[in-house]
Amino acid sequence: GNAFDLVGERKQSDYNQISDKVVEETYEINLRNQKEKDAVTIRVVEHLSRGGNWEIIEASDDGWKKTDSNTIEWNIPVPAQGEETLTYTVRYTW
Repeated sequence: GNAFDLVGERKQSDYNQISDKVVEETYEINLRNQKEKDAVTIRVVEHLSRGGNWEIIEASDDGWKKTDSNTIEWNIPVPAQGEETLTYTVRYTW
């Protein structure tokens, strides 16, 4: 949604083509809560767009859930005037 005091910044921090049928990508998502008094839980939704054969091989928060064949999400608590960083690596095969 739109909230000026909640900020998310996403970047791809690594890409490795292991073979012609295997690719690994690592993402870093920085979440900031600029509210003065209220802690929040931010829902992070990621669409895994390289196809249906994927696996999360590493994540800074193991609380992710698969919501459909190529979408995962986390609920990340962020304290008031705080920051959290979510990182994960996904491996695609085809």
